[in-house]
Amino acid sequence: MRRAIEHDGARPGSLVSECLEAARAGGLSEEETYVFLAYQALLRLEETQQRHIYLSDVAPFLESVPPPPEPGVMARTAAGIAARIVGT
Repeated sequence: MRRAIEHDGARPGSLVSECLEAARAGGLSEEETYVFLAYQALLRLEETQQRHIYLSDVAPFLESVPPPPEPGVMARTAAGIAARIVGT
């Protein structure tokens, strides 16, 4: 598992990479680093779960909003306004 963590840590921008950099910068021991990785993973999982719950609560309201009456209405309105401006 350590090899897999180190391998993933080599990918720039990955969560593991960010955590390993922070742990090394903070001078954490190997054991503290793995505890830090687990804690960060749990925090991200909790954030994702809370976001999912929030979106599940919001989704029914979004579905109940009727679609616009006619697509392109704003484009035609903008074109009409632009034509009036150019004509003046």
